[in-house]
Amino acid sequence: MRPSTGTLTFRPDWENVVGPFLDFLTRHPGVDPTRVALLGVSLGGCLAPRAAAYEPRLAAVVALDGVSALTAHLPLPHDDAVRRAAAGHDEELDRMIADAREQSPTLRWACDHGRYVTGTSTDREFLAEYARYNLHDGSAEKITCPVLVCEATADLFYSVTEESDPRRLYRHVRAPKKLLSFTEEEGGDAHCHPGAVRLAVARVFDWLDDTI
Repeated sequence: MRPSTGTLTFRPDWENVVGPFLDFLTRHPGVDPTRVALLGVSLGGCLAPRAAAYEPRLAAVVALDGVSALTAHLPLPHDDAVRRAAAGHDEELDRMIADAREQSPTLRWACDHGRYVTGTSTDREFLAEYARYNLHDGSAEKITCPVLVCEATADLFYSVTEESDPRRLYRHVRAPKKLLSFTEEEGGDAHCHPGAVRLAVARVFDWLDDTI
């Protein structure tokens, strides 16, 4: 959601939003305040764990195919792409992004929508802004509630040569954790499992039943 001013409504420190929401939710007589879980999908799969790191009232958190990187379609290592995207001027990277847009409808949609949401004016500026939404600052290690990390084995947002965000999150979490991988045989190998939604949801709820 984006306000008319064009400013960003959710920021890398968006965990501050979850507290007031829980204040409201737990006042409802039908809510057990000790059994509230937070689920995030796609980018939310990175934002939800970040919120859990700073909100101890959550009983569990589910990261469904978290993605904080859009660099798999570029001919550069992730760290190099992020560093160069933040530079004030990089015509070579601009051309790489333009070429990648031509080849990838996914990247084209992500950049067009992302510029609108973040209020950035170029694809490179958007990539730099989007890269700030991550768990690389030690937030993952601060999570204390149980964590379910889901991944798609053929997720188009990740290069096969680099560690995916779900795998990186799982490696850094110190709390009780579980990793669920969805495969081609199950129809769930695509990002957020559109070919196996019922299976994915069932597994998430099974874990929540066992956990809280």
